[in-house]
Amino acid sequence: MTTRNRIRDRRRGLSSVVLHSATVRRVTVLVSALLLGIVPPVRGQDVTPGGFRGGISAGNAFFLSDVDLNLDQIAPSLQGYREHSGFDGSPTVGLDIGYGLGSRLELHAFGRLVPTTFRIQVDNLSVNLDETLYWLGAEGLLFLGPPGGADPFIVAGGGISAEDRLSGGDNYLDPLFEGGGGVRFPLSDRLDLRVTARDYVIPFNRYEDPALGIETSWQHVLGLTIGTTYGL
Repeated sequence: MTTRNRIRDRRRGLSSVVLHSATVRRVTVLVSALLLGIVPPVRGQDVTPGGFRGGISAGNAFFLSDVDLNLDQIAPSLQGYREHSGFDGSPTVGLDIGYGLGSRLELHAFGRLVPTTFRIQVDNLSVNLDETLYWLGAEGLLFLGPPGGADPFIVAGGGISAEDRLSGGDNYLDPLFEGGGGVRFPLSDRLDLRVTARDYVIPFNRYEDPALGIETSWQHVLGLTIGTTYGL
């Protein structure tokens, strides 16, 4: 085989390799384009787009402590308490209107309704009173997990606790503070399920009388709720 023939054969071989490579690239590009058109890219779904959100919830409120009226300041043997139903719990329902600031932060205005019964106990004398508690306020939620899965969060806020005495008597307003946390479970890009535990702290300062030296303790209420939130 002459040198000229060898050169010609090498050129034909290189041309075949280049043609094969070009064909493979065209097929790869075509298959990729088809796949991209059929299968959308997979990524974490942000279930909290910026904008307004509305939510409802239900659960139980557990009164963890009685309110000590500290009547022993008047007489050492005098004891007085405001007692609730304790760990039997009281049902609670809630409504939230919020606004998402991106995917990690939400600001809410909330309302909670808690029908309950409490007892004023002074030594051997007691009276039972039915009432409905209305908790109104605002809170902030900070989400800690990645989008697209179970997303833990912390919550803190404050407002007022209003009492409606169903069995008569005066109605009162008390300050209300809350803090807690929970987990958000996405159901779609706008709908999610939330399980939340909050500690509501209510200082019952209405019974205080500095002139008599009466100071009352704060009450802690554990609220356990499950609810759903929808992006409006």
